[in-house]
Amino acid sequence: MSELGIDIDEELLQEFHTEVSDIMEGLGDDFMTMEEQIDDLPSELIDKVFRGLHTIKGNAGFVGLDSMSKLAHAMEDIFSAVRNNTITIEASYMDHIFAGIDALKEMLADPMHSSSVDITILIDSYRTILEGNQPVIDEQSAEDEPITETLKEPLLESFLNSDDLIERIDLLQEMESKQLTQCIPALLEYIETPFADDPLNVILDSTIKELLKLKPEYIIEGLAHPGIKVQALCAQLTGKHQLKDASQALLKILDTSNDPELLRASLKSLGELQDPIALDDLREFAFNDDPVLAATAVSALGLTQPDFAILRPTFDRLPELPALAMLDGLATGQPAATITFLVDHIHHPNSVIRRVIANRIIAINEPAIDPLAQKLAKGNRDEKIMAANILGNLNQQRIFPYLIAVAKDTDENIRFAAYEALGNISSSQTCYTCYDGVYDQSLPIRTLALTYLEDNICAVATGKIRRNLQKNDSKAEKIREAMAHVAATKILGRLTDYPELFEPIFSQIKKYSSVIILEQYKSLLLQDKCKELLTIWNNISVETKKASDYKDQKVLIVDDLATVIRISTNILNKVGYITFTAMDGQQGLKVLEKHPVDIVITDMNMPVMTGIEMARKIRKNILFESLPLIMITTEQNENEKQAAKDAGIDIFLTKPFKPDELLECIESLLSK
Repeated sequence: MSELGIDIDEELLQEFHTEVSDIMEGLGDDFMTMEEQIDDLPSELIDKVFRGLHTIKGNAGFVGLDSMSKLAHAMEDIFSAVRNNTITIEASYMDHIFAGIDALKEMLADPMHSSSVDITILIDSYRTILEGNQPVIDEQSAEDEPITETLKEPLLESFLNSDDLIERIDLLQEMESKQLTQCIPALLEYIETPFADDPLNVILDSTIKELLKLKPEYIIEGLAHPGIKVQALCAQLTGKHQLKDASQALLKILDTSNDPELLRASLKSLGELQDPIALDDLREFAFNDDPVLAATAVSALGLTQPDFAILRPTFDRLPELPALAMLDGLATGQPAATITFLVDHIHHPNSVIRRVIANRIIAINEPAIDPLAQKLAKGNRDEKIMAANILGNLNQQRIFPYLIAVAKDTDENIRFAAYEALGNISSSQTCYTCYDGVYDQSLPIRTLALTYLEDNICAVATGKIRRNLQKNDSKAEKIREAMAHVAATKILGRLTDYPELFEPIFSQIKKYSSVIILEQYKSLLLQDKCKELLTIWNNISVETKKASDYKDQKVLIVDDLATVIRISTNILNKVGYITFTAMDGQQGLKVLEKHPVDIVITDMNMPVMTGIEMARKIRKNILFESLPLIMITTEQNENEKQAAKDAGIDIFLTKPFKPDELLECIESLLSK
């Protein structure tokens, strides 16, 4: 039973304390901002303060802290009136507002005795403000100030001489609530040599930070303090509080210190201050041997100078972690320049950075189409492939002309990437654009194109396919061969009025299709309209190996394109492999946890997690350190192959692959 006369659940009170502490810390910062911008207060700031006080009021009332709820309610009324344009916040009101938050903090420090805090004067001053009058600044006159100062000293003395944990915490909180900034120098010494009690150190840190906000000159002085921990604390706060005069002191730390934590705090704050005088030092630290310091410097560099002419050579030479940090920094640059920079690096040699760049471009979407189209037309082979992959993910119909143009490229890999992208776009145009791919000289491209054609079939394409099948020429042979690798039941369903076409089609299908695809075709033929075709089907006998002739070995296929998964699954199911699938490396790892497999086949470039990232994680797991890994990708760069090998990939297979190539790779690894 509390002095409030109600039972308060300890766990509930703890949850209340945690939530309200966070809100009050934010309100303290908001009131500081409000004081600085008193002549032009943003409505968003007023709304945020109102919501914070409203939450404190409601939560305090819920746990039975009526005095606290009453004070928060009175403060909330002030900001409600401001929101409704009934009153305007004046500079003279801020002392009363700060006094209110201090009183709330004092109550929060000892909730069970919160009613002992006298809020009468504060409530009266808020009522006066709401009435449009000027409240009395303070009951205490200016002549009383020296007395107040003398009363403050005993608090510090008591703190320094006390050995009791609870008493020390209470004294710290009282120093903070009374804003005793003269205690800062003495308290800072305990940052350098902390107490044995962690809770006391936490409160001490919070108190010092609150007091330093009131005396920013102490923050700058602290950068020259002999203690490294004090310097690090002050270095951290210089950027947070935008102390522009601190740049030179921070640069001196970069020149003289070897402490990683102090250096990191100084670099971070220099970035937040965005002072051009730090550029040379930031560039130098961008190549520091410590990857965390390098990453921090690069991020600060991007914030300080989003000039792509300066950043470009730096970015090209950075290792993974700093380069990713720079990408975060580049978000502050001009949109057009950012897009150009990202597109110029779509085939970054590091697969992780490449994935992040691709994801950034996909998020930008439509504005990135034209720069990508230029790269698709004039880039090198790898850049064209990456540009096609990204364009396909944008799902914008106006990219069709660009992809159709490269679908006629002499390079099989570029054509394959173009058709991959075309099929990834939801549009009726997919049917027309993929039709030509059905007759490509590459079987993987034919299979890919027919898969998309099947998903988006139209009458015009059906008519063209029928006429070519009737000619029984090389084009007909290519269609039939692709049909053996794709369950093209929609297309065949549109050809049932031409039974003379089906004997050669069925012969090819029965010879090369997997059990799963054969069953899909069979289900079509069991329909009433297909009785004549079923007879043709049953009369065709082709000698093929049965799935039972093979071991039921399990294969995980990881690729971000459903069509590639479908094609690979068909090839493997045909000879009896059991397949599991995933759309990115992260999903692949989750599948492995549930379904141990005999081999993994993965793409390289995927969202969320690349194939190389997944391979590294697999190799770190003792359960999978010997699991065979095959990487299938459009990449042919030797650096990429080496990166894959370093990540633990056993075989590197280039798209588009032939079915026999894939099967030979699998069998060679499983036979070891």
